[in-house]
Amino acid sequence: MAEIRRGPAARTTCMHYPTIKWILFLTLFCAAPALLFFVVAVMFMPAVFIAAAMVGVIPKLFSPGHAGESLAFLFILGIHALVYLGLYYGLAVILARLIERVRTPRGRNGLVLAICSGLLTTTLLPIYGSGGHGPMRWVNLPALLAEIDRSYGSGTVALVYGAALLVVLGLRWLRNRRPKTLA
Repeated sequence: MAEIRRGPAARTTCMHYPTIKWILFLTLFCAAPALLFFVVAVMFMPAVFIAAAMVGVIPKLFSPGHAGESLAFLFILGIHALVYLGLYYGLAVILARLIERVRTPRGRNGLVLAICSGLLTTTLLPIYGSGGHGPMRWVNLPALLAEIDRSYGSGTVALVYGAALLVVLGLRWLRNRRPKTLA
């Protein structure tokens, strides 16, 4: 029997720890529901919108008469953002370490795909919402994103997700430009 030879194009490229970690972190940061608790209002939304709200509050710090309340909002949003950044990053590190133990490239890539697909599938469940003095209103992520676009202007969601992607790519670019040290 003749042996079937496969060329270089048939090989599966195996994801490595840093790639797995950042894919999982970004999927969690952009899709997993995060609790945002104000005194009377409670919201469940992706953590990327908490970070975007922080950026939106910064210009109000410099407008007369709004510095105090803007600083309080920035503080509350900052605490929430730090908690979720740490939580999602820690979870991504743990999962990436476990996935890294899988030796076959297809198994490793398939596991990352399965986790991300499962997480993105949960965005279709009504687990996002907000409420305050009235009852909570629960919707899925596409409905929440449509509501954000209606409330804050068309293109807001694309701007938030696009800016998050640019920040990650910029940080990655800066990391790669770092001079190599001689050991």
